[in-house]
Amino acid sequence: MRNLVATLFQLEHARDEETVLKLIERLLVWLHTDEQRSLRRAFAVWVRRVLLNSRAIDDVAASQELAELSR
Repeated sequence: MRNLVATLFQLEHARDEETVLKLIERLLVWLHTDEQRSLRRAFAVWVRRVLLNSRAIDDVAASQELAELSR
């Protein structure tokens, strides 16, 4: 399903690292164009500050995905 809002809802409720990383990858696919660069960066900041601070997620794996999302 290509629904950005649904993906954000799933991210907020994801309980495991694998699911979070998969959903971040989905965002990368959807937000890949240069026109969406600022939106990608906003999501990366939100994921770092809101999601990762409240969950026990491997920083290395998440950092790689977030670095890609921030570009």
